[in-house]
Formats: sequence, structure tokens, C-alpha cells
Amino acid sequence: MKFADWGFPPWFRFIVGAIELICAILLVTPSERFRFIGAAGLVFLLTGAVTTHLIDDAPLYEEVSAPIHLVLTAMAALANWPADWKDLIRPRRNGDAAPSRVRGVQPSNR
Repeated sequence: MKFADWGFPPWFRFIVGAIELICAILLVTPSERFRFIGAAGLVFLLTGAVTTHLIDDAPLYEEVSAPIHLVLTAMAALANWPADWKDLIRPRRNGDAAPSRVRGVQPSNR
């Protein structure tokens, strides 16, 4: 009912729920790349939620949850920020070393 009250079609809740579920699964994977993608997806989704709650004339106690979750997922995205954007699209091979987090420092070839 809330989605219809906000002006969205009622089926839109299933799309939002599916995106939330996919992002939550990505957040618990061991790959830093997938954790970043999941957190970034939730940041985009929660930005829409915060905007919707700001436009809505609900009491303050109903509008506090979305901004808090937005801040928490933004912190998770920042914690998993890739060292290089190419790491998001280029899969690592078994023989490749993990990319260095410090700029200018090359991994050793020992």
C-alpha cells in the first residue's frame, strides 16, 4: 500500500525487493569487487528511498530509517572502494597477485 500511496505502481515493490536481495547477497560474498557493487547498488536504491521519504508528508520517526541505512551502505561502499576502476570489470586470474592498495607500489614477483 505504501508504494501506491507514494505514486508508484504496486508491482514496483517486487522490483525494489529483488534489487535489495541481490545487493544483500553481493554484500556477503568474499570478493571485494562484488561487495563494492552490492553496496553501490544499495546506495543508489536508498537515495531514491530518502528522496521518496522527503517528499512524503510522514511523521519524522517514519523518515529516519532510510537516511541511516544510506549512511551505513555508503560507508560499506567506501570501505570496499576498488584500488583501480579496472578491477571492477577485469576478473582476476589465478596467477595474478592481488592489486596493491598503495599507489606507486608494485607487487613483488618473488
